Amino acid sequence: MVGRRPPWSRCGLSGIAALGWPRRTFDILIFLVGALLLLDGALAALSVFRSRTGARSLRFYLSVLEGVVGVAAGIAILVLPELSRLVLIYMAAGWALITGVLTLGVARRLRRVVDGEWILAASGGLSVAFGVLLALQPAIEAATLMWMLGAYALTFGVLLLALGYRLRIWTADTGLDSSEPEARR
Repeated sequence: MVGRRPPWSRCGLSGIAALGWPRRTFDILIFLVGALLLLDGALAALSVFRSRTGARSLRFYLSVLEGVVGVAAGIAILVLPELSRLVLIYMAAGWALITGVLTLGVARRLRRVVDGEWILAASGGLSVAFGVLLALQPAIEAATLMWMLGAYALTFGVLLLALGYRLRIWTADTGLDSSEPEARR
């Protein structure tokens, strides 16, 4: 490690930069939120078409809706960065609400198959709570918004990692392997 800075030092420098240039940091936040919404929407839409079921069910149309809303919100933010902060907050709140409700629905259906679906339900509930909080407090400062978004993303990520670990254990216990054709149905 001679001559290399530890990774935590970069975090400290990023924090100092955020305090020194809050407007630039907020512009970067707007870009990252737009990119996140665009990517999340595209992946949600792609996941619908990767599924092997040919039936056009309610779940299919809701997943397509989630994808379209995410892509539209992401493009709007990236193309029109001068959108007011209030519009950005309401768009993020709507995205979090829609994603949270859909995630809760998936968790409800998953309950019949897998133990530990509560982790997915918790992530959906967290998304709904985040959306409601943003919708009820739209006049928050940029720094507060960054703290809220960071806490949400961290907690959501930890919950999804726990779900992934739980599903991996479930897959091993049931003898299913995701590379086998039967597991894809």
